[in-house]
Amino acid sequence: MHIGSETTAPERSSQPASHFVANLVGTAIAVITLVLPLFVIAHYTPESPPTPPPTRMSN
Repeated sequence: MHIGSETTAPERSSQPASHFVANLVGTAIAVITLVLPLFVIAHYTPESPPTPPPTRMSN
């Protein structure tokens, strides 16, 4: 091994806490963006679709 060829592992302080918070907020926004429309659609969709009245065939 050569002298000075040792690489140090990056420390946790290389990424500040604001980076972690930004990732957390971005993930939360992504989840809300994907899940919220499903809840809204489920809320406003009637439980059973309206059935049309039967049509009578005249002979």
